[in-house]
Amino acid sequence: MLPNRSSIHKHPAEATWGADPLEVLGGVLDGFRILSFDHDPTARFSSALGINRTVGWSVLEAPEPELEQKFQRIMILDRSRQWLASMLVSRMWTGRFSGRFMAGLGYRWHPRVMGLELDASSVLVAEVVNEKLASPLDSVIFTGPALSLLDGRLMLAPYQSRPVAFKIDFYDQVPSNFFFQLGYKYTFLHPAGVVFYAILRPPLNASCNSTTNANGQQKLPILVDLHGAGLEAAVEQVRHMLDAVYGVCAWMLFSTGVTPWSGDDWHTWGAADIEAAVAAIPNWMEAVGWECLGVALENWLVSGHSNGGQGAWFLLTHQPDRVIAAAPVSGYSSIEAYVPFTMWHDGQAAISSVIQTARQNFKHELLMRNFAGIPILQQHGSADDNVPAYHSRLLHLLISENGWHSEYYDLPEKGHWFDGVLTTPTLLDFYSRHTSQPSFYDHLLPDKFSFSIPSSGDMGSRGGIIVDQLTSPDKYGHIHVVREAGAGLWRVKTRNVHRFHLLPSSMRVTAYPVKISVDDGSKNPFKVPAANSTDTTWFVKDESTGTWTVSDDVSWRDDIMQRHGRQNGAMDAFLRSTGRFTIKICSREGGSGIEQMKVALQTSRNLLQYFAADSQIIQPHCDIEEEEGISGPGNVITIAIGNDLPHSLLSTFPIHVDEEGHLIVHTADFHAAHTGSSISSATKYPFELSLGAIFLRPLPRQRLELVVWGADVAGLQQASRLVPLLTGVSGSLILWF
Repeated sequence: MLPNRSSIHKHPAEATWGADPLEVLGGVLDGFRILSFDHDPTARFSSALGINRTVGWSVLEAPEPELEQKFQRIMILDRSRQWLASMLVSRMWTGRFSGRFMAGLGYRWHPRVMGLELDASSVLVAEVVNEKLASPLDSVIFTGPALSLLDGRLMLAPYQSRPVAFKIDFYDQVPSNFFFQLGYKYTFLHPAGVVFYAILRPPLNASCNSTTNANGQQKLPILVDLHGAGLEAAVEQVRHMLDAVYGVCAWMLFSTGVTPWSGDDWHTWGAADIEAAVAAIPNWMEAVGWECLGVALENWLVSGHSNGGQGAWFLLTHQPDRVIAAAPVSGYSSIEAYVPFTMWHDGQAAISSVIQTARQNFKHELLMRNFAGIPILQQHGSADDNVPAYHSRLLHLLISENGWHSEYYDLPEKGHWFDGVLTTPTLLDFYSRHTSQPSFYDHLLPDKFSFSIPSSGDMGSRGGIIVDQLTSPDKYGHIHVVREAGAGLWRVKTRNVHRFHLLPSSMRVTAYPVKISVDDGSKNPFKVPAANSTDTTWFVKDESTGTWTVSDDVSWRDDIMQRHGRQNGAMDAFLRSTGRFTIKICSREGGSGIEQMKVALQTSRNLLQYFAADSQIIQPHCDIEEEEGISGPGNVITIAIGNDLPHSLLSTFPIHVDEEGHLIVHTADFHAAHTGSSISSATKYPFELSLGAIFLRPLPRQRLELVVWGADVAGLQQASRLVPLLTGVSGSLILWF
């Protein structure tokens, strides 16, 4: 018996879009489960969506459904990572009805035994093409069915699954005659250390004009195609959607974003997958002995449909120096414009502002000035009932309001998808024009340009200017540049920028600047650093006087107080890990360690399911300096209850727990902090039922620690719901083990 409401499939501890409305009746841990059908079958519960403003109980008989198995695998699971092998199927029991475990049937205990026969002599891996490895890199997912920690070369918590990456090398060559067919799938390492694949189609036309490097090798740009929601690069719809384009003077790259879900937004994790796929192309060329036209890794023509169209806007606004042209097709402007948040419960303005600030990195509408000079073609079906044409029309308007323009084509009576949506005559002409004029790429930067900088580690350079730190990270930074080509002088005006450096190789100009003046420092402009020292020379603002200096002091990068690079941004910055995640259970008392392990396992499973990410769970400890894995390259998740939370490596970190049972948060006056004053205040939150907190703490080498803390188990579970997963993903899609 289930209450008749639209969100019944969401467990109260995992509703991505907000709390379970029935939590108010039973608390975070119980929610729906505390309600009893037998107590009052006619009970009604308030609901904003129900008829007559209420919902009630319904008795339903659920027959065995007829399922299209292939369709279900595509829609429900990440099919690229599903296979059967020894020790991967376990017999599990579950108690009361809960969305947390899919093994249970009804509300009574019921064993779910899968009638499967395993081939114990084989291991199946995902990254294969026609039953052959796609490259020397591959991975296998291991699952620990034991009830205790497996502590060997691979550490596995009970029932934890981890992807293990490996490389196969052949040191001997066996002489033979052979033939082969060219395959387009290749594997590579994501920055977080997981192996995934992309589809690569080399250039077909050997007569293409191309740029030539110092070694005389001719190189062509890359046509980067971004798929829509729920797809991946290997599906037929994606890998064939640009067949009519094959033959243009470009390499063609189809990325997945690691999984269909992390490709759904093409933001932090998915964008890193694109960069890794591009960087791995030379490895593919070496592996197959490619000796034809080369690849210009820094020149991207970006095309995308639907969610991929939104991804094209993300690359345009965040990596403009890499983009030579872009064609966003039927894409939405931003997630909150496509899926309005108007049905969320309202909160206080001060709290809502924190959420809005965290999302501003993805508000493309506010970043339209970032790509002036780059050719853009927009296309949208006027009858699109999935992503309304309003999104493209709005961005077309905002582009013009910011001093640039785009080609715009409304397709009369066309919907969201149709065969050839990415290969219309106008798009084919656009691809051809902007892949056959390599000399034009060094003329993309306007004489006057401006750009906005959200606090985000996803931001690349614009005009060769990379902002390392903002003065106030909760606001955009802004830079306006006037290029005086004759004098070799760039006049730069900044707002809310603390530190930046130059990257001349990304400037898209024929002549690099010789001098640069910052904020009206025209009397004594700075000499542009030599090309071999730009990565170690910074322009730094003294916040107390407003004056700028040039510094080659690199020690600030080792100062844990100086947040920069991958650490920049809101809580999603945690996903910019350069190695596996380490989940650290911190418990001085054995009683709470069990509940913490449950949260650790669910966090690990979510990271694997959504991102195919590897995570190591470390058994209960508290000394952060002594734990294995803490000093590694990846980011850390610390799970703690009550007083078990250790202090931060940064002694002045403003959030900590005292021995008297308080969560203490220090706040400082922003302007006082930059003038050397010490005006600050502390707020004490006494431990109470369901009190939880989640926040980032700095670690050395641009790493981050994500603290998930609760005053009790309920508070810990509530905080764990905020571990960053994906923009717009429903809680019902979580794979429970």
